[in-house]
Amino acid sequence: MKLKQKTLELLSRYRVGVIVFVLYVILTIIFTYPVAFSANTIPGHGGDGYWFLWDLWTFKNAVFAHTNPLVTPYIFYPVGVSLAFSTTSIFNAALSVPLQLIWDLPHAYTFLWLMSFVLSGCGAFLLLRYLGVSTKVAFISGLIFMFSPYRFAHGMGQLNMMTTEWIPFYALFFLKTLRAHKRSDPVIAGLFLSLAAFSDFYYVIYLVVFSILAAAYYFWRERQHASFTGILKRTALTFVVFGALVSPLLIPMLQELLHGGYMYSLYGWFSVYSADLVAFFIPASYHPLLGPEVAPLYSHFVLGNGGNLTEGTVFIGYVGLALSIIAIIKQRTHDVWFWAVALGVFLVLSLGPELRANGLVHVPSTVPYLHNATIHLPYAALWDLPVFSIARVPSRWDVMVMLCVAVLSGFALQYLVNRSQAPGRIVSKENVLCVICAGLILFEFLSVPYPTAPTTIPAFYENIASDPGNYAIFEVTSEPNATIMYYQTIHQKPLVNGYVSREPPQARQFIETEPVARFLYHIQDITPNNTSVNVTDLNPSVLSHYNIKYVIVHQESLTPRQVGLIVRLFNNTPQETPLIYKEGPMIVYATQPRE
Repeated sequence: MKLKQKTLELLSRYRVGVIVFVLYVILTIIFTYPVAFSANTIPGHGGDGYWFLWDLWTFKNAVFAHTNPLVTPYIFYPVGVSLAFSTTSIFNAALSVPLQLIWDLPHAYTFLWLMSFVLSGCGAFLLLRYLGVSTKVAFISGLIFMFSPYRFAHGMGQLNMMTTEWIPFYALFFLKTLRAHKRSDPVIAGLFLSLAAFSDFYYVIYLVVFSILAAAYYFWRERQHASFTGILKRTALTFVVFGALVSPLLIPMLQELLHGGYMYSLYGWFSVYSADLVAFFIPASYHPLLGPEVAPLYSHFVLGNGGNLTEGTVFIGYVGLALSIIAIIKQRTHDVWFWAVALGVFLVLSLGPELRANGLVHVPSTVPYLHNATIHLPYAALWDLPVFSIARVPSRWDVMVMLCVAVLSGFALQYLVNRSQAPGRIVSKENVLCVICAGLILFEFLSVPYPTAPTTIPAFYENIASDPGNYAIFEVTSEPNATIMYYQTIHQKPLVNGYVSREPPQARQFIETEPVARFLYHIQDITPNNTSVNVTDLNPSVLSHYNIKYVIVHQESLTPRQVGLIVRLFNNTPQETPLIYKEGPMIVYATQPRE
């Protein structure tokens, strides 16, 4: 009875929070349909989603084997590879360990994916409540952040970038830290910054910039009353806690930095993956009704964005845009001005090193005085700063743009609600206003039915999974492929090749020095015009000396000429090596010669 009474007391005390959480869960299930109801699939188009399935699996293996999860022997055999600067998401991987004990890998991934919506909304809700808006208004602001097109776009496969929930939580407790509410606030802020780091290091860089803006603004606003020393001490405590908690990640990252600059990008990368100014005002291409209408426009955006729709989607939303403008014009409070300035800073950073509008980098020749000019932006001066340039996709600053839009929208909606209050009405204007705004926001961010990708695995991998032998496999594809890494979660044999977002130069040491491995790995470089390829001097049975038992050829990703060369390689050798399996587009050769 005592336990039941305490439970009821807690529910009564946090009744509003529980209701908000449950409503966010329900809305997430509805507005990501059919993700929660799909079997043998994961949300998105696959691609990087398969990489993160592998990431969750290899982390669990490292935990149970008591090995370093930031170094894996499962890919780039026999060298292995460091994951310190890869897109590995330690928070999601660690949380998935108990989930993988009760569910299969795709279900664990889908749960983490869905919960990122709910927790992102809850974080934005709590931030807006702290900033003084009502429960209803804070709830609507949470919708803007949790269902933002940025999140839906990155949800297609990038679980690390989907983990945005710690951003509003950190903003909340860092603002509390500046205002010296409680001694525990800097510690909690440091904890949430650490969780952001363990989700993706991009978000740490973003939040550090946010912290600089917030600390500078708060000290300027309270310069007559606030103690600079006090602000500095509280801020320092936040980052001391952060440094202590993430030291297991920072130390291997620093060690990798000493070995070279492979984690940095060239200037061209920043330029290619910058947001297009026009894209902020165009609904997402996956919208079920508006998508077909705006798709031709997105062809301009992604032309200058590497053909990548995920990184090119930065739609703010017309409701959020209108409300943000109302807040800036009608509410000239200190808080509004801070978030407006932050919005401007993050928007400019998301545009990258040079202004791009509707795919154009140069000013049209019809514009007087500026014809054919390139408008350079602050990112051009920042891109080569140490650490800062690790965040090599400028358009991802849009997540901070959306947080600012959510906050400013909350201020504006609260202003409109206060003006529309009319006591005594059965259906108040303020409730109608909130319902209309929420409905319009959900409509313009609509993404149902959300795509899902299959997680079925070819039968051959099931067969070798039952083989207790310890050997490696060489997968031949046209380009680095995360799908083969997902297959590895079933057969659990090391792969000669593989894929990481930031590949250390030593990872391909074996591939580049062994002639057969180099030929198979670079098969995609062979074009119809390349007539100088000679496979007669190559003997694939050499691979067996390195304990590589099978070569699996994925024909669907190769040209007929490339497949023909591989067939010749295995057929025209001194000791013929057998074709042991063929199903659909997949061919499997054994490297051991026939006896």
